[in-house]
Amino acid sequence: PAPAQAPADAPARAIDVGITDQAGVLSPGDQDLLRVETERIAFPPQVQRVEYLVFDDGNDNLNDTAERFAQAERPDLVSQDREKWAPGTLIVANDIDSRKVGIYCGDDVCAALDIFEGRHLDGSLEAMKDPMRRDNHAVGLLAGAQAAADPTVLAPESEGMPSWLPWALG
Repeated sequence: PAPAQAPADAPARAIDVGITDQAGVLSPGDQDLLRVETERIAFPPQVQRVEYLVFDDGNDNLNDTAERFAQAERPDLVSQDREKWAPGTLIVANDIDSRKVGIYCGDDVCAALDIFEGRHLDGSLEAMKDPMRRDNHAVGLLAGAQAAADPTVLAPESEGMPSWLPWALG
């Protein structure tokens, strides 16, 4: 029998990419970079869209800023019960004034990427920080999305308290 033909490469799955730049720091070239490079990321099928959010309100709690924005201006980013992020959605955000970064997602996406909490989420957030420190917001946002999709990106394990310390203190 003739050998089986190699499977054809599957066409790249289109990811919807949204960009909200309330701070006005992303140039048209930055936005093009985010759109083009995001579609090259090997996300699991649960990720249907990636939203990049840039704020400049200086609020110390980026979680609250992102939630208020979504509830007031982008209800498509929250679930129907308005208690969680919308299924299929990965949100990568930063606030240029407070210098905070965040990654949010619908439960299905968080489970597929394993970024509800823990070392992978922490590593993904850490990947964003160096470019952000240099005011390269587009690269920082993209680094967050890339790291979230890469399960090998982990924050270092904390050393914690040595096991002998309670005995020394007690």
